[in-house]
Amino acid sequence: MSLELHKPILSFYFLFRNAWKILFYRSSIPRLLTDTILAQLLSQLSGSVVDLGSSPKTNATYRKVNPRLTYIASNIVPPYEVFVDMQNMPFGDGTVNNFLSVASLEHLPEPQRAVDEMQRTLKQDGYAIVVVPFMYRLHSLPDYFRFGFHSLKFLFRNFSSVSVYQVGDFDLTLMNMLYKKIWYWPLLCLFFVTKLFKSFFFRSSNNILCSEVYEEQKRGVYTAYPSLYLVIAQK
Repeated sequence: MSLELHKPILSFYFLFRNAWKILFYRSSIPRLLTDTILAQLLSQLSGSVVDLGSSPKTNATYRKVNPRLTYIASNIVPPYEVFVDMQNMPFGDGTVNNFLSVASLEHLPEPQRAVDEMQRTLKQDGYAIVVVPFMYRLHSLPDYFRFGFHSLKFLFRNFSSVSVYQVGDFDLTLMNMLYKKIWYWPLLCLFFVTKLFKSFFFRSSNNILCSEVYEEQKRGVYTAYPSLYLVIAQK
């Protein structure tokens, strides 16, 4: 089974649907887009998924995506459902259906060990779905790394298939960096006007989730400034 990924479009409908989260909880648009993407992917999985570096409340919405999927929140810091050190997992070889990791890998001093542990403990054809920040502030210290396309391809090189996607572009990343510093809604309106202007005059896409970076580079897009990277790796 291969996971299908439909690119979400940052539209006024998306803004309207998530307006209460943006207005009252100051949720970042890259994270909202990531949640939309992950909901797509989780709905296609079966068995169980171990969410690494999470808690029962952190990603609670993911539990509702797929009632057939057993969701397990793991961490080394309470609260958690299962204690899991990502760099030394307690699972046997080939015993885990799927892994999910959202903004956790950058906090590990030895991320290659964590990726190798995912590969070791996954069942054959199981998935590791990993999201890491790129153009993003320091958070939840210690915060060791920022991974780009090539470093992620290298980290997951022992998987049978690896796809790396970029979430966000220059406009979205700039807005995400500034939105806590100045009044948010004027900046948000300016962002959408810029997107519409580019779409109308330059025929550029409003897709925020791009295809694999190399495919974009073949079209001459070398400076994307993504907010986040998404990795879909299958054993």
